[in-house]
Amino acid sequence: MPVELKESEILDLIKKGESETLEFKENLGEDVIVTSCAFANTSGGIILVGVDRKGLVIGTQLGPESLNEWLNRMTNITEPRIMPDAGTVMVGGKTILVIGVKEHPFKPISCRGAATGASVPATG
Repeated sequence: MPVELKESEILDLIKKGESETLEFKENLGEDVIVTSCAFANTSGGIILVGVDRKGLVIGTQLGPESLNEWLNRMTNITEPRIMPDAGTVMVGGKTILVIGVKEHPFKPISCRGAATGASVPATG
């Protein structure tokens, strides 16, 4: 089930900045999986891929096959399994991947064998 947000809603989220339920990621990497596990272990959240730490929309290049592969990987390396919602939104002519993770009813969720709690953004 894809996440459906409008460009204006994404811009509003970006203006609010990162929080316990919102994180920005430049790329779709391992840290997105770890953050997804953390959100599932807490109250859920949204990850915007293609937005840098300062809230600048940089966009991402991601085809449907890559997204499906990533979602399958997420399902295969989490226990109990989590299946986030994902969709793309065009913001300023750039593609943003929106990943919505719901709080999981069965905790803790382990990611690659290690339970992950709240997500803590790195400073820098």
